Amino acid sequence: MENTGDKKQSLVLLDRKKLEVDNVFNVDSFNDDYLEISTALGIIGVEGKNLKIEELRRDLSKILVKGEIDGIFYKNEKPAARLFKKKQI
Repeated sequence: MENTGDKKQSLVLLDRKKLEVDNVFNVDSFNDDYLEISTALGIIGVEGKNLKIEELRRDLSKILVKGEIDGIFYKNEKPAARLFKKKQI
């Protein structure tokens, strides 16, 4: 695991419908099914359906995303380690 020093970040997911992330620098890519954001600890990908950016607070470096969230992961040079992924039936 890479040393992140004193960088901190929180991701809050509520009922797979609402995601709040802090230490956000930029929204790199966005559509109804996928969101990619640059953060203090790397690029985060969010997969889902009907995703919407409800709030982007550049002054607080926070983003609030709503929709049906299926997966959240950090993108690295190596394969992404998923934090949460919808199980396929």
